[in-house]
Amino acid sequence: MKQAATRIILFHLLFFFHTAGHAQVKVKELTPLITFAENPQTHNLHITCDGKNYWTINGGVASRGQICKYTLDGKLLATYPVNIDGRGLSYNKADGKFYASTYLGDIVRFDDITKGKYTTLFAGKMQDGQCTFALSDDGTQFYDFTKGKLLIHDLRSGEVVKTINGF
Repeated sequence: MKQAATRIILFHLLFFFHTAGHAQVKVKELTPLITFAENPQTHNLHITCDGKNYWTINGGVASRGQICKYTLDGKLLATYPVNIDGRGLSYNKADGKFYASTYLGDIVRFDDITKGKYTTLFAGKMQDGQCTFALSDDGTQFYDFTKGKLLIHDLRSGEVVKTINGF
């Protein structure tokens, strides 16, 4: 899964090296191995993987929110409407569920993606509407990152267990 996740999208890679005491920069343009051309409707796109498929969520307007399912080769398999303004999406290996953050800062757990059914676990918990959301590998915590500040929350209680500043 880690190998597949590292192949998602690469646009530019910079190689730095020193020659004769002078720093030089070489730019090599790479071709993406997978392109998600689903047309995110009104806003951003977030990608996660459950080990079998890639999944994306996008938002901007809750009534147009959707989750898309792709093969690991990038072929679109299905699109599911979800009535949320999605910002982040993560798969939890511990319980086999998908979790998302919304523009309103809510954290939701999808009970049935195919029907758009979810449970709001925490309302307004994220720092702001554009935070980056992710789950810990063991599925016990969620991450809330914006403007150089990372909050690590307990997934059961929603309480902040650690703050890291300065990114």
